[in-house]
Amino acid sequence: MVASRRSYSQVAEDVLAAFYLGKDRGVTSVDVGCLWPVEHSNTYFFYRRGGSGVCIDPNPTVKAAYEQTRPRDCFVNCGVGSDAGMMTYFQFANPVFNTFSAPRAAALQTADLEIGARGGRELVAETLVAVRPLHDILLAADWRGRFGPTIDFLSIDVEGRELEGIA
Repeated sequence: MVASRRSYSQVAEDVLAAFYLGKDRGVTSVDVGCLWPVEHSNTYFFYRRGGSGVCIDPNPTVKAAYEQTRPRDCFVNCGVGSDAGMMTYFQFANPVFNTFSAPRAAALQTADLEIGARGGRELVAETLVAVRPLHDILLAADWRGRFGPTIDFLSIDVEGRELEGIA
């Protein structure tokens, strides 16, 4: 049984996952849309307990932080989609709002004008970013050779594109 632990994710998804997995040590994970290596991370909880895996995020500013903070993990700086290619990545002042969705980007900017909306929804850049199927990313990362035959925990946080490229 997993004892009470400090969570690193937004709403304790990591601790809940450990509870349902029945373990919190040596967990292999794939974290799609991971953003930061520690803050709001669904997999850092497991990393701190000897786990490792593949972390994937299109934000071009986070690679160095992952390589420094989580050297056992394989960080892949791209988006995930059903087909390989390039997509426009909308970057906001607060990167938790970053998205590949043009309608979502427009709605986020409009929402910032509403009373009570949180800040950080100012669009700061539109960047072309590589997108690859998850299967291809895991093959290139040598998943089986580095992490073993199974994935214990799969976290997907991609702002409404969860099924795109995962199946």
